[in-house]
Amino acid sequence: MKRAYLFSGTLLLLTLFFACKKNTFEQLPEGSYTGNFYGYTVKVEDGTNSEFEKNDLNVMIEVASVTDTSININGRTLYRNGDIIEGVIGVGDGSGGYYIGPLVRGICSKEKGVYYIRGSYNALSAVPWPVSGTFEIKSNF
Repeated sequence: MKRAYLFSGTLLLLTLFFACKKNTFEQLPEGSYTGNFYGYTVKVEDGTNSEFEKNDLNVMIEVASVTDTSININGRTLYRNGDIIEGVIGVGDGSGGYYIGPLVRGICSKEKGVYYIRGSYNALSAVPWPVSGTFEIKSNF
């Protein structure tokens, strides 16, 4: 009988511990971030990345609000599921930026007091050519 109480008590404590654990994304603060997009133009013929046509973009990112199901970045709503985000970020206007903002899929994390969103993206450059690559959005505070 004591084992049953011990097992039940341990199970209850573990359940409370994991239920109360804060998700990193819930703690993502609003404010200014730096967005670094590292990409290559995609070859239209076979869909592979061109080794010689880099298409990097470094932009300011503004996180305006974070909810249980979404995050607003640069005026666009991205959808979230836990620490995973997905959606289109507005980072260009066709004059040196991307013609169609990157469709991103990334994971939010916090390392040594700095907030990050890292993942992969697809976009159209201002030329327009397809571009794909990785990105990192980093807090500035």
